[in-house]
Amino acid sequence: MKKVLNIIPEALKTYLSTDSVSCNNEEEVQNYPFEFINALTPSSLPPHRLNLKVGAIVMLLRNFSISQGLCNGTCMKAQRLHEHCVEASLVTGSNKSRTVLIPRIKLSSSDANIPFTLN
Repeated sequence: MKKVLNIIPEALKTYLSTDSVSCNNEEEVQNYPFEFINALTPSSLPPHRLNLKVGAIVMLLRNFSISQGLCNGTCMKAQRLHEHCVEASLVTGSNKSRTVLIPRIKLSSSDANIPFTLN
């Protein structure tokens, strides 16, 4: 992915997840520093760090809005990178060339291998 982004001359924007932990015992939350939480990559969650550039092709990994053509596998081209959303144009499907906003999405993972819920 880095090699592809290096070809694009635009400025790099990095989005970071805002991870938190939910436990049955609130005192246990202190046992999990942010560095540890951010290093986790459960299969149901994207990585902690997402690097994008205007002009990069991105793909939705989840169904977002089926009625608007924003389904798992939809390819888009990043047009503008805002603080809390990405403005992109669809490059596939019947809605090709349409501009959409993809906001930050709150996700949770309760991976059986981790003794807490990652938010």
